[in-house]
Amino acid sequence: MPSPAPFSAECQMLTTANNAVATLEGIEADNAGALAAAVTAIDPWKRMGYRPEAMAAYLAARESGACRKAIVYEGAPVGAVCIRYPWLRGPYLELLALLPGSQGLGIGAAVLDWMAGEVSGRADSLWVCTSTFNARALTFYGRHGFVRVGDLEGLVAPGFTEILLRKQL
Repeated sequence: MPSPAPFSAECQMLTTANNAVATLEGIEADNAGALAAAVTAIDPWKRMGYRPEAMAAYLAARESGACRKAIVYEGAPVGAVCIRYPWLRGPYLELLALLPGSQGLGIGAAVLDWMAGEVSGRADSLWVCTSTFNARALTFYGRHGFVRVGDLEGLVAPGFTEILLRKQL
């Protein structure tokens, strides 16, 4: 029996290195608004002027080659992960947002481990972009083996530069 397509499970349980448990669950249109409002209230999305309505539409959209999940911890949505696959011989992490109260628990690292596991034997790289001003994200991705491969001016918003990062698997 062939293995399921990467990122196709409806719900996924993640366990962090310190045994915190989070789940990745589908985002429905009726609950995308609250999550979008919370995400756009924090950097980098706040600084770049993302509107909650546009973020909600993005989070709830269904399209081929895109996986969009709410990150749920202790029964409440605490963030979102959005992945494009396939993309340049591996998945592209379009968005990883964790609300401030859920940062530092190992959930982001568990998401990266899950991504790598989903494409094990199928891809040789993980990809992500982060804004040049987002020092915490640059440090986080660097700790997890991502290296800078290029700068992309104006990719997400005029006046901002994104750094393309790659982790070879």
